[in-house]
Amino acid sequence: MQSAGVSQISEVIPHINNFKDDSTKHPAVHSAAVCGLAILNKYYQMSDESFIYRIVMSLNPQFKLQYFVDQEWPPAWVNTVRDITR
Repeated sequence: MQSAGVSQISEVIPHINNFKDDSTKHPAVHSAAVCGLAILNKYYQMSDESFIYRIVMSLNPQFKLQYFVDQEWPPAWVNTVRDITR
């Protein structure tokens, strides 16, 4: 699901807030992150209709289900991710 030079979804989503909130970044990077986050938020709700996001994040060895716990998802939602992944 990844091509050379193309980031995986599990690499992008957790880090976009870092760029958005980091005022030491170049203004163009900060602006791009803010715009990217606005677009991401627009489509984020659609991730409930797709299992891919939740499966990818839960199978990523760096994040696993702990990512959802860290993002303060309700326990029932985390359990749903576990069930979907299984």
